[in-house]
Amino acid sequence: MDARRISIVEGDITRQAVDAIVNVAFPSISTSAYRFPLDRSTRIALTETKQYLAHNAAIEKVVFVCFGAAARECYERTAQEVFGRE
Repeated sequence: MDARRISIVEGDITRQAVDAIVNVAFPSISTSAYRFPLDRSTRIALTETKQYLAHNAAIEKVVFVCFGAAARECYERTAQEVFGRE
């Protein structure tokens, strides 16, 4: 399941870069209807985004769309761990 989530994030980022879009937004994919664990989804999304941006300068801004306070808090906490800052 994690590999599928990683593939979705990588594919979305790549499509955005190929289309020369400099800003991209992501929802918490599959965390509601399909009940994919929010903490795992968040870590995958942030880690894969960090890895992609380290080697690709096309994307200038990434926004993670959080639905509700719990998702926002999870993203903020995990972003601190992954990026070392808020």
